[in-house]
Amino acid sequence: TFLAAYDAKLRKSRGVFYTPEPVVSYIVRSVDYLLRTQFGKANGLADPSVLLLDPAVGTATFLYFVIQQIHDTLAAQGQTGAWSNYVVEKLLPRLFGFEILMAPYTVAHLKLGVELKELGGADGVFYHKLVFTRAPGVDLPKVVSEGEQRCLSIAAFFAELSTADELSGIVFDDPVSSLDYQWRQGVARRLVQEA
Repeated sequence: TFLAAYDAKLRKSRGVFYTPEPVVSYIVRSVDYLLRTQFGKANGLADPSVLLLDPAVGTATFLYFVIQQIHDTLAAQGQTGAWSNYVVEKLLPRLFGFEILMAPYTVAHLKLGVELKELGGADGVFYHKLVFTRAPGVDLPKVVSEGEQRCLSIAAFFAELSTADELSGIVFDDPVSSLDYQWRQGVARRLVQEA
């Protein structure tokens, strides 16, 4: 994995573990299938009402496969000519990925940017960024803990979910690390409550 090769000590201290690509592919295809067959979303992950969150994005493997699945859906419908507009208007506003480690974030940013360009889309656009109103020049990751950052990312997702016209959020990946075991039940209860 990337962080194991880049900084094995940091990987272990942060409880960072990556999901193998075949597993990610299976999960993404399964969620797409379930959205179509069990939740009445004919376009699965491509449905504009489905919010997508990866609270521990790492190098963006889940989001990469989600984007590919959505592109494949539109291509199967003969809509690849509309891909660039779809990305800006219907994909990026509902795609959330949070990462607190700079190296994996950088890889994720590049990876998704390249994927979107290769598929004929536009460059990524920031729709959300947390800043301190009383100290706008302060870099948020430098002053809040890892746990606080995860809480902020999940809170931002819940805030966006509460303003959506339809309730259909999807969480990819585990929103808590192996070091956050004490928060698992609370986060799981809230996700179930929102569902």
